[in-house]
Amino acid sequence: MKRFIFYFLFGFFAFFSATGMFILKYHVMAKENRLAQMHKQITYNNRSIHILKAEWTNLNNPERLRILAKQNTSLQKTKPSQILKWSDISFKESD
Repeated sequence: MKRFIFYFLFGFFAFFSATGMFILKYHVMAKENRLAQMHKQITYNNRSIHILKAEWTNLNNPERLRILAKQNTSLQKTKPSQILKWSDISFKESD
């Protein structure tokens, strides 16, 4: 009778251990797949950031901005006669 109980408990624990290991294995595999996907996404994002930085550098080129400002606006350089002193501005006092 003791042998039967021993074999039964041994089989019971072996079955649940095997089942637990099987479940754990598939959970780990799912996590590894998710990790691989995240690494792919990180690599893709890093490449996109690198490309965006290169585009920003090109778009922020001072010579290019100067040409665009000249083409699209009618701005001219400030002349000395356009500059006023603070004392030249008349302020009206409100009553």
